[in-house]
Amino acid sequence: MISDAPMARIAWQFVLAFVMACNAVAARQRLRRDDFPDERRP
Repeated sequence: MISDAPMARIAWQFVLAFVMACNAVAARQRLRRDDFPDERRP
């Protein structure tokens, strides 16, 4: 179980980094959509 701790910590940090990256991309797309509302057409 002790040998699994470093891998679990690395996986958890990777998940957190992935979530923060997704949030940054979503926020950037939301800001771009507010600046240019006609950029996104159905």
